[in-house]
Amino acid sequence: MSQGPSLLFDKSTLESLSVNEAALLDNFFRSTITPLFFVECLADLERQMLRMRGTPEQLVGSLAERTPDSQSVMNVHHMQILNGELSGQFSLDTVLLRPVVASGKLVELGDSKGMLFQPSEEQEAMQRWTRYDFLGLERKIAKRWRQMIEQIALRPCPATY
Repeated sequence: MSQGPSLLFDKSTLESLSVNEAALLDNFFRSTITPLFFVECLADLERQMLRMRGTPEQLVGSLAERTPDSQSVMNVHHMQILNGELSGQFSLDTVLLRPVVASGKLVELGDSKGMLFQPSEEQEAMQRWTRYDFLGLERKIAKRWRQMIEQIALRPCPATY
C-alpha cells in the first residue's frame, strides 16, 4: 500500500481528472472508497442524458475507469459501523483514521493463526462495475437512491435572535 496520505474523494473529483491524472492519484494516495460514492456513481445509470455525450453506461464506465483500485479499499456502510458501535462489538476508538473493512474470519493452520477476509457485497459490485457489468441490482439501487435524493425537501430554518 502507498505510504502517501489517505484520501476520500467524491464523484466530481474523478470527473475532473483525466485517466493519467487518476493513475497518479492511485499511485500517490491511499484512497478510501465509501459506499455513498459507489451508489452516487451508479445512480447515474438512471440519469436522463440531456446534454451529455454517450449513454449512462459510458458515463459510469468512464468514472469506473478513473476510480483508484490498486491503492484503495472499500469502507463498510456507515450503518454497519453504527450498529457495531452501539452493540458493543466494535469501537471507533480502535480505528484511528483507517478504513473500516468488513469483519474477517479467524482461521488456523497448524500453529499459525490468521484472518480470512471475504469480499464484501460492495467490493464484488465494484469489481463488476469496473468490468462494465451493470447488473439489474445496481440499477435498482441507483434508481432508489436518486428517488430518495429527489424527495428531500430543504426548508430554510427560521432565524432565531
